Amino acid sequence: MSVRRSAGFTLMEIMIVVAVIAVLALALLPNLLSSRQAVQDSAIEASLQRAMTAQELFHARCGTYFAGGTGSAGRCGSNGATEWARIYRDSDPNVTVTLSQASATAYCIQAFHSADSSRIWRVNGSTTTQAKPEIGACNS
Repeated sequence: MSVRRSAGFTLMEIMIVVAVIAVLALALLPNLLSSRQAVQDSAIEASLQRAMTAQELFHARCGTYFAGGTGSAGRCGSNGATEWARIYRDSDPNVTVTLSQASATAYCIQAFHSADSSRIWRVNGSTTTQAKPEIGACNS
């Protein structure tokens, strides 16, 4: 009497393949997560760079940094908000940029990505120093 083996895989073979795939997925997951964080950080830095450039242009035109709102803005007077809207256009809808503080000589801008609003970046700029984006909120 001969034993007939049916075509296909045994349960044990399928379980081994699934286990190997799970181990590979676990090994690659941290790389995927850190890559996503790096992309988000790059988007935030790019938005902050655009806001910094806009602040410097605004300062050159109006003699002060833009603080937001509709108040008087140096030489631009009550047209400060209109002038800011003309200068600053952020193209990334996933990044929220906030003008936190500003004066005639310094400013602080905050930004975060919509995927992780707990990770806040800031840039402190002034008429005397070249600013660089870094992690952390503006000081109140």
